[in-house]
Amino acid sequence: MLSLMAALWGCLLAYAQSDEPTVTWKTSVNKTGDNSAELVFVGTIADGWHTYSIENAYYPTSIEFKDSDAYSLDGKYRVLGEPFDVAGESAFSGTITIVQNVVTNAPDAVAEGTVSWRSCTDEACATPEDWDFSVALGDGHAVLEEASAPVRGAKSPLWALLSRDQDAQAAVVSANAAGGAGASAST
Repeated sequence: MLSLMAALWGCLLAYAQSDEPTVTWKTSVNKTGDNSAELVFVGTIADGWHTYSIENAYYPTSIEFKDSDAYSLDGKYRVLGEPFDVAGESAFSGTITIVQNVVTNAPDAVAEGTVSWRSCTDEACATPEDWDFSVALGDGHAVLEEASAPVRGAKSPLWALLSRDQDAQAAVVSANAAGGAGASAST
């Protein structure tokens, strides 16, 4: 019986560390005015997994935008929908939708950045994941970009500090010393 439990636990951990993303992302742009739009991120969460809201103290879903003169962020991003409670923390299963208002300063504005998150099951958590995005904002047309495979742990500051990757650790320390890399609209 003990060996069966160990085998099941090993399978769960193997899936948690697999190359399969726990969340796949799509982006769309909803024009709200001549120079304004909503950038919408919809994450489809794998069956049996949940991911934490942007307010989570330990593993928040977050979006970091690269600096650009072509657009500016208008306020903080927000989550749509109702989360459920996991040990006192807000989490989502099925889908998570995050909206960021932007103001475009150029007709060819492109928003670029990284969505970061961590997903868990009732038994274990996957390593942190990141997804890089690039979305055209200024052409006046709704845009839908399909998700690409996330990078698990490669950009996460927590992963970098806990890993033995000295280059990643140095990058986190350098970014923090410089006041952070890129514009962040996190709450």
